[in-house]
Amino acid sequence: MALSQPELKTMTMSQMGGEGAQWIGAAPFSRTGHVFQNLGDGTYQHSGLLAIRAAVAAKTNITYKILYNDAVAMTGGQPAEGFNDPARITRQLHAEGVGRIALITDDPLRWRDRKALAAGVEVHHRDTLDAVQRELREVPGVTAIVYEQTCAAEKRRRRKRKEAPDPDRRLFINHQVCEGCGDCSVQSNCISIEPLETDLGRKRTINQSACNKDFSCVKGFCPSFVEVEGVTLRKPDVRRIAALEKELVAGLPLPALPVLEDSFNIYITGIGGTGVLTMGALLGAAASEEDLAASVLDFTGMAQKNGAVVSQVRIAMADFQMPASRIGEGRADLLLGADLVVSAAADSLLRLSSSRTAAVVNLAETPTPDVISNRDAKLPTRLMHDRIKSRCRGSSFHALDASALAQRLFGDTLPTHTMMLGYAWQQGLVPLSRESIERAIERNGAAVEMNKAAFNWGRIAAATPEALDAISAPSGQHAVEPATLDGLVALHRQQLAEYQDGRYADKYHALVELVRHAEQAIEPGSEALAAAVARSAYKLMAYKDEYEVARLYSTPAFRDSLAEQFSTAKKVSLWLAPPLLSKLDPKTGRPKKKKFGPWIFPVMKGLSSLRGLRGTALDVFGYTAERKTERRLIAEYFHDIRVLCSRLSRENLGRVVEFAALPMEIRGFGPVKEQAIKGHGTRREVALTALATGRQMNHSEQHNKAHAA
Repeated sequence: MALSQPELKTMTMSQMGGEGAQWIGAAPFSRTGHVFQNLGDGTYQHSGLLAIRAAVAAKTNITYKILYNDAVAMTGGQPAEGFNDPARITRQLHAEGVGRIALITDDPLRWRDRKALAAGVEVHHRDTLDAVQRELREVPGVTAIVYEQTCAAEKRRRRKRKEAPDPDRRLFINHQVCEGCGDCSVQSNCISIEPLETDLGRKRTINQSACNKDFSCVKGFCPSFVEVEGVTLRKPDVRRIAALEKELVAGLPLPALPVLEDSFNIYITGIGGTGVLTMGALLGAAASEEDLAASVLDFTGMAQKNGAVVSQVRIAMADFQMPASRIGEGRADLLLGADLVVSAAADSLLRLSSSRTAAVVNLAETPTPDVISNRDAKLPTRLMHDRIKSRCRGSSFHALDASALAQRLFGDTLPTHTMMLGYAWQQGLVPLSRESIERAIERNGAAVEMNKAAFNWGRIAAATPEALDAISAPSGQHAVEPATLDGLVALHRQQLAEYQDGRYADKYHALVELVRHAEQAIEPGSEALAAAVARSAYKLMAYKDEYEVARLYSTPAFRDSLAEQFSTAKKVSLWLAPPLLSKLDPKTGRPKKKKFGPWIFPVMKGLSSLRGLRGTALDVFGYTAERKTERRLIAEYFHDIRVLCSRLSRENLGRVVEFAALPMEIRGFGPVKEQAIKGHGTRREVALTALATGRQMNHSEQHNKAHAA
């Protein structure tokens, strides 16, 4: 798993139970004095302790990082065999001769009474992990870190079953303040923080259905994080939707179902925690209701959090008609593709046949882990869609955004699979009766009424899609960027007037018009340069200083966006690191963020009213290095664009367009933005040099120099 992620810098691997054993042999011949070795609690319990014992015997300099997450997370959340807990692990490690042992936890108070721990064990909060690692790597011999944190996805499941406490608070990202820098994703490593396309570019939003309430994303250096306590997620009008469902279902025709002559094979794809395995189990149970033979083969893999999950369901009149549980190549009769990425994977495509396979595919774009390391990562949705379609019967290929429809109807995406099953059933693609499917849902016992309703709405979507217009649009949807340059400029001009004043907006408009005329003079009909300048100039001019952040929190749009997601909220707070007031965190070197309660909003409103002071001698914030740099960047960009317009030609137009778009990489706040500005400065110098010499811009050179800076 680690080798598949180059950013982890993992250079080798071992068999289960041999973790760290490679280093025993390699250490005497290496200039590296110490290594870290990850080890899960399940592997530790299974055989990992043997490797630790060997490392102790060899007096190897190594630190074992043992993750106690209370679940075999790699294969879907099963409990580890045998009885173990962090305290027992520390005692066992101590008995084996491990020198220094640290227990890292998100709840250090739980271990105030250290009697259960081995002698000398140090207890630290998880925020100090890096400091503890740096200390232990200097200690000779074998050391260990026992990291206690229940698997987040497993914790979410337990909360739904009322087996674990559920914090009565949630985080919300104010997308108007968000810069789309992605630092929250970097700090939390959480893919419940998803891209959000808006009229001002890509921002971030929290998928409240998938959120594990870990709250580590608030560490992202950004004032857009809002904490809401005593909160209830907004749900659609249940009574109205139920009445509409009853009315619409009554008029639906019954489809002709497939006749079972041989085995009927259903291939279900999705991601962990969304109901793929439940759907396979429901189909198997529905088949048994009709005294049919059925087998269900699940592949959970790394399924705990957005990992691929596949369920292969085979249904037949008798067992002999399906001698194997696995669906063979080209043998799938129906693809229920709840996730595009998994559905378009090579192994999934092998099961499909253009002469045999029907499909119902979900078009929702669920972010992959790439979005954590690449804030602008995008899925090749059209390519994946076309690949799947080419492997299916054209007349029986169906695609819809089932996740968005589920969100509209139920305020949650969990019923997506059941809705897709209802869609497929109404299309005559499932060889089971409606009654047996409904009895299977009842026997399952989980969210019975919701799943029955989801099945019915899937039928409605298949038979009368126009009826869905009666359902209000999903919450959290925001306008995308205007399609025309004039629309974009008008939007930005209005927003800059609200940001500062009309003169400020006119300055922006004048620059765009200058560029537009220069571009038209050498390439009639082209608007690429004007559009790039329109976006970049606005980006630089609308820098989010204290006045602007305060204004954006004082507008009705902020309260409206909260109301879209939450029906009640007892307390609303902001996580901020105010300049001139925040102390530096010695661990990170960043200003510390603090939570400010509801009293902060009147302060925000007052501060917003003072935005006329921006850039004047009375602007107390304007004297900071960050604000001076932001004003310098604006003047610098205006100067550069004016000079380049005077030298614009058909030959250099493409390179000037690329130069004009460079400021779009400047995102974030504080230290995040400072780092981005350094990279921008290097890219700007390289680009101007290339334009001056007439040399084609070298993207690799730009990237390398910016990275070095």
